[in-house]
Amino acid sequence: MSRGLPEARLYSKADKLAWSANDILAHLRACADVWGRSIEAMIAQDFHDSLRAFTRQRMELVKTLKALKCADWSRGATFTATATGREQTILIYVRRIADHEHEHLEQLKALLQ
Repeated sequence: MSRGLPEARLYSKADKLAWSANDILAHLRACADVWGRSIEAMIAQDFHDSLRAFTRQRMELVKTLKALKCADWSRGATFTATATGREQTILIYVRRIADHEHEHLEQLKALLQ
């Protein structure tokens, strides 16, 4: 559907609350990432397999983040699934995931020591 369309068309919105084609694609990709990994986890249900998959996933993310230029960290998007019109940047998301994982790391330490 998008083949041959001008780039601006992919980002255009009918109004400020509507989603652009890019917004819809970003939402579908995020859902596929989360739900797809959940399906894989349900199939595996093995701690060590899950840890290896998480480690690979994290290494890929760190590799991607290391390649960013300084200005890229302020690159953002507006997400509408959790809060209407909330602008998020790469830096905000990286901090969010780091804070979230730190909390759970403390849980793991308490459980496993």
